[in-house]
Amino acid sequence: MYYIIKKIFTIIASPLKFLPLKKNSIIIQSSLANIYTDNPRFLFEFLSKKGVNIYWFTNNLEIKNYLKKNNFKYIYSKNFIKRIWITLKAKIIIDGGSDYYNFLNLIDSNAIKICIGHGSGLKLVKAKYIISKKFEDYSKFNYINFTSNFTIKKLGIEKYNLPSSKIIKFGYPRFEVLKKKNNSMLSYVLDGKNCKKKIIYYTPTWRPYDYNFPLLNLKNFNLVKFNTFLEENNCYFFYTYNLSNLISEIDEKKKYKNIIFIDRNKKPFFDTTIFLNEIDLLINDCSTTTTECSFIGKPQIHVFPDFKKYKEEKGFLISYRKNIAGPFCSTYRSFIINISKYINYKNNYLEKYKSINKKNLNLFYDLKDINSNYKFYYFIKKIIEHKNFKNS
Repeated sequence: MYYIIKKIFTIIASPLKFLPLKKNSIIIQSSLANIYTDNPRFLFEFLSKKGVNIYWFTNNLEIKNYLKKNNFKYIYSKNFIKRIWITLKAKIIIDGGSDYYNFLNLIDSNAIKICIGHGSGLKLVKAKYIISKKFEDYSKFNYINFTSNFTIKKLGIEKYNLPSSKIIKFGYPRFEVLKKKNNSMLSYVLDGKNCKKKIIYYTPTWRPYDYNFPLLNLKNFNLVKFNTFLEENNCYFFYTYNLSNLISEIDEKKKYKNIIFIDRNKKPFFDTTIFLNEIDLLINDCSTTTTECSFIGKPQIHVFPDFKKYKEEKGFLISYRKNIAGPFCSTYRSFIINISKYINYKNNYLEKYKSINKKNLNLFYDLKDINSNYKFYYFIKKIIEHKNFKNS
């Protein structure tokens, strides 16, 4: 019913596209309309402070109130008239995911669509959606941002078949946050409570198939024992999902006090990058958080119970086992041993994995001394100021 109604409104609104309006606005959004995070957030705030006419799209009232309080421009989903008006006047659309904002199909065909990107690492970003089985398509963008010459070659050219005219290499605005070491996210997650525990953060990546909480499938893994281990070692174990509707038995029971699910629906301002500055240890499979932790020298442990299936279904840019930035744990015992080893002795990790961390950064983020925000700012300014700038 929703799609039928949307289709009807799209047809009714279509004549509005022919109104002779000046195209002078920019619209940007996160991969989900109910969160305020990642590369789009940091670029949006940077450009806003530079006086750029940019609007953030959201359907979340809490985010809307934050934007209003801070004098940022925004489009709120329930403000139907304003939403149509700003959409019709859009000259540039920016998104962090594989799709872009296009309310009722009112975006001008000549508008410049920019994919800012959302991750760079070992895994292939191009994958099938679980329901539709369709591949992510980046060809609909005019410009797709990459973070290294290696990713341009392996992803942009070899996997996406993009022409060089669509490729830009500006890096990620969120890496500027890593440089500044913002330490505000832990307090936000804990509702303002003080924390003197060690922080472990688990970031399982999205899978192109149905799945439950991956850690539960680790050989001999036991939730009760793990929670006891965390208590005895004065640790919190936080985790997030890359699938908004995935709920595990841990979330439902909520009886493990040291194991905490960060629900983005309840914490719309939660940002992984900011949080990484505050953690002591990252637990990962092949999420691109590994690149960011290599950037700031945070210890990492890799747990991947469904490695073989993931490799068959999606795959990697290069050999996974030879290029991970930490030990690979296939059993609960090795998992606990390595947590104990690196949660208390960070220097041991840094020394052992120094070369692989450096290698990964050279492969996946070779813009360490570049300010990504400024690169985008000057690029966008050029588009806005040149009346005859055409999309490619």
